[in-house]
Amino acid sequence: MGTKMYEIGSTVVNTQSMKQGSVCAVIINENILEEKGWDEPKIQLQYISGLREWVPMSKVKTLLIETDPTGGGECLEG
Repeated sequence: MGTKMYEIGSTVVNTQSMKQGSVCAVIINENILEEKGWDEPKIQLQYISGLREWVPMSKVKTLLIETDPTGGGECLEG
């Protein structure tokens, strides 16, 4: 199965709701997925509110945070 792996505790985004959450659990085992009636790997996310939900792995993306390495904080004008 060619799926991207996510580490427990990593910060990701649910692309369906655009909510940021932390990875709590990942299920990729085909037998468990079949037993639950799921057709693709799932990731359990916990949001800042404490709510947890299972999200299809295809709907989860790594959160990228842009930083200013110079620390200048100036705005660029185009």
